[in-house]
Amino acid sequence: MATRVIIVRHGQSSYNAQKRIQGRSDGSVLTPKGETDAQQVGAVLAQLPIDTIYCSPLQRAQRTATIIYRGFDNPPPLYPTPDLLEIDLKLWENWTKSDVIAQFPDEYRCWHERPQDFTMKLANGEEIFPVQALYQQAQDFWQKQLPQMEGKTILIVAHNGVNRCLIMAAIGMPGANSG
Repeated sequence: MATRVIIVRHGQSSYNAQKRIQGRSDGSVLTPKGETDAQQVGAVLAQLPIDTIYCSPLQRAQRTATIIYRGFDNPPPLYPTPDLLEIDLKLWENWTKSDVIAQFPDEYRCWHERPQDFTMKLANGEEIFPVQALYQQAQDFWQKQLPQMEGKTILIVAHNGVNRCLIMAAIGMPGANSG
């Protein structure tokens, strides 16, 4: 029996409206538009037989999931999980996109044109591969959750980057070179 998965991105956040890089920063909250959109999505999804809701623990995604959850007459369990955190962009979080482009033009271009090759060099000299790490995180989520959800319908409420990696991993699309 097939498992049905519905993936939703969090509603518009304050950082979306300000054109700021969010990453794993938890300072961004839903805007009134984001809350209204989440209510509308919840009204539609409440008509479906959803067995479980998973969400990122970051407040913009968790708030979206909670609004959707409240739309159900008999809501399914809601589980925040770090397996659905957004991409870790340590050096850029809270910056405006225009400031990142001005300060890191080559890195920003790589992130958009060759995400699998994108690296960040931290102040301590450590080099991280954010997209590769996110793809691995998505694969780990599927390996952990799918066996127990066979034949059920699950809702995932998370972020743009991790949602893309979840879809890529689910369809077997290679996500990144090993780094």
